[in-house]
Amino acid sequence: MYAKQLIKRTFGTVSPKFPESTVAGLYKRAVAENHYQDAVRFGSQKINWTLREFDRYSSAFAFGLLESGYARGDKLVLWADQTNSAELLVAQMGAFKAGVQIVTFDEKESIDAVDQTLRDSGARGFLFSPQTVVSQDANHHSVTRQTFLQKLMPELHGLYPGDELALKAYPHLKQIIQLGHHTIRGVIKFKDAMVYANPNLSNFEIPTNQSGDAAFSAYQNGKEVASFTSGDLVQEASNLWSAHFKQGDSATPVFISVDLETPLGLASFLANNAHGRKVSLKTQQSTTIVTDQELVEIEAPASKKAEFAELTQSVTKIVVAGNKRVSASSLFANARDFTTINPYTLQ
Repeated sequence: MYAKQLIKRTFGTVSPKFPESTVAGLYKRAVAENHYQDAVRFGSQKINWTLREFDRYSSAFAFGLLESGYARGDKLVLWADQTNSAELLVAQMGAFKAGVQIVTFDEKESIDAVDQTLRDSGARGFLFSPQTVVSQDANHHSVTRQTFLQKLMPELHGLYPGDELALKAYPHLKQIIQLGHHTIRGVIKFKDAMVYANPNLSNFEIPTNQSGDAAFSAYQNGKEVASFTSGDLVQEASNLWSAHFKQGDSATPVFISVDLETPLGLASFLANNAHGRKVSLKTQQSTTIVTDQELVEIEAPASKKAEFAELTQSVTKIVVAGNKRVSASSLFANARDFTTINPYTLQ
């Protein structure tokens, strides 16, 4: 007990703005206990962050939202590709710190789903991956998420840097953030949404987080299927830790390949980081993984079985994002412990 208290004094204390009953407060507690702890590895992006680094980047996004006019209760719709996992997690934690609610939807390749989610949610902000290919047109040209966006919002073509959004179909929408590298009219880049502010010198102040703050809303088939307060997410993360992650080998990271825009993906990340266990979006001899049902049920090609067996041999426990019970996997032949959880309702 004394050692733990000494560590807390060494690394600092948690601001009263972030009670431990909130998502940001739970994470801030972990940072205070050991900010040098490895937090997460994003394999495809070749990024490895400590708890402190992730906390810093998410705070920069929070201040960016505040300086852009967001207030407690405003909403930010996410439509990001998993190749942008680092930005996706930063945006979610940053939004929670700023009191902004995250909104996600399941039908990523449907222009109607994008439209309906933006209309129904009344979101102030929209964050998306412009380069993601959705389909091919009749001339075999790629149709991307940027194509969808510009079709839904033709007014963007006439905007210049600094112009305010005034969209007829979405009068509430005041900011669009992209995760690409090329300039898009009416849209800002993710790096420009970050503000690395000293809280003591900034003209903007992060609101005191509350467990009752609306934090996350998920849509499927045009309807809201799940909503969570900040306190709800903390409780769900605690439940996941106790039931699925606490007993594993803490020296190995938990591999998460499930969509990070789902409550299950987010809560799994939070559960492990809050207790000092690293999360990886790349297999690193993990014994525990969180993945989609489709991957668990896939049959490894005969020519690749030996290769896949070597890659997955360490996996013994799988949290399956889906609705159907699973008891065995050809791909993860050594896994014996399977638990299926709805990725949206966490039931």
